Amino acid sequence: MPHVTTTDPGFYNDISAWSKNTGHELLDKSSQAGRFEASIRKMKDSHHVV
Repeated sequence: MPHVTTTDPGFYNDISAWSKNTGHELLDKSSQAGRFEASIRKMKDSHHVV
């Protein structure tokens, strides 16, 4: 299960749209002290890279 950490504030909204468009499942996202994190479940039938 991929886990992403970044300091880009746009990531927090972008990851939701990206997971919906690619068919991957967004399991969790959080932000704290300027860090943005997300856990993603890659779907087998998806051809998009995580």
